[in-house]
Amino acid sequence: MSNPKEVVPAVDQNSIQRALLEKRIAELQVEFENGQKALKHLAAETKNVEETVLRIAGAIQILAEMLGTAGTNVAKAEPAPEKKAGRDRHKKVPPSPILPPNLGGDLVEGSSAA
Repeated sequence: MSNPKEVVPAVDQNSIQRALLEKRIAELQVEFENGQKALKHLAAETKNVEETVLRIAGAIQILAEMLGTAGTNVAKAEPAPEKKAGRDRHKKVPPSPILPPNLGGDLVEGSSAA
């Protein structure tokens, strides 16, 4: 028969909180690793797109020179500036490294080079 005055051991609140914190840390570490993998994938994809755009810009320049119209509006196309949150969103975007410098200036704005 059970003793009615038997004391049930109290649950150690510190050990429960510690276990919950350790579990949350493990979950966050998994999320962090997944985020790092995604960033690496996106960086590689960005590099591939930049290389493709550079090749396209070169092809545009060559074809425009073949036509004798190096100032086509298509050659002026530049990638959109990055949208960043916070204080960086107002930074001045440097000139595009994608297009060769001889495609800029007056020729692009519509004046002729004849």
